[in-house]
Amino acid sequence: TIKDDGTGSGGTDNDTPTLSVSSPTVAEGSSAVFTVSLSKASSTAVSFTPALSSGTATLGTDTAAASTLEVSTDGGQNWTTVSGAVTIAAGQTSLQLRIATTDDTISESSEQFTLSTGTITGTVTNSGAASGTATITDNDIAPTLAIDDVTVNEAAGTATFTVTRSGATGAAATVDYATSNGTATAGSDYTAASGSVSFAAGETSKTITVNITNDDVFEGSENFNVTLSNASGASISDATGVGTIKDDGTGSGGTDN
Repeated sequence: TIKDDGTGSGGTDNDTPTLSVSSPTVAEGSSAVFTVSLSKASSTAVSFTPALSSGTATLGTDTAAASTLEVSTDGGQNWTTVSGAVTIAAGQTSLQLRIATTDDTISESSEQFTLSTGTITGTVTNSGAASGTATITDNDIAPTLAIDDVTVNEAAGTATFTVTRSGATGAAATVDYATSNGTATAGSDYTAASGSVSFAAGETSKTITVNITNDDVFEGSENFNVTLSNASGASISDATGVGTIKDDGTGSGGTDN
């Protein structure tokens, strides 16, 4: 038996091809396409049964179901659903495998999943297995929280602030809030308040209501603050809402309403 290494006597039989799997990077919502290649054409067919496995990306959530994996043996012109083994025909050097990824509304880091060949049938140097890892990059804007300013007449009884969530809204978020004095004083001009607001997936706004005291003293406009802190699932872009209380003119000394 003569084994040709292409270099003369004494070498190894390096005409045997090696099979490899590419590691594609894809934006979420596009298909991840793995190219399975032989380092050189083989005189015999090379077959394997591809298998997908989750990593930081979860199959069926961050991707389509694993059962939708498709194969193309003509450079991506035609695709068929994988059912069992796939084959690189004798004389050919590659095939492609693809699966769709999910375009969600969650701001997240890049995520990965793997395609493995399992045992390879045919003449290759690495018949045990080969694998490639796909990276899904995120296309969502990181979520932010902002609170507005409010002006009310003291006779209104309450001041309602709106906390707005912008950017990706596909996950939950929470943020704490607390009032603090400006020229208005808690206990006499308004009732101190603190707590937290929670956003479910898809929600973009929440309200915070602060009770206002309707006194009988004219005192001009006064203000207090509602401050956001300790956000989870989002960052804070505008942390402070200013509440301005306008006197209702029922006391002596004038009116500013």
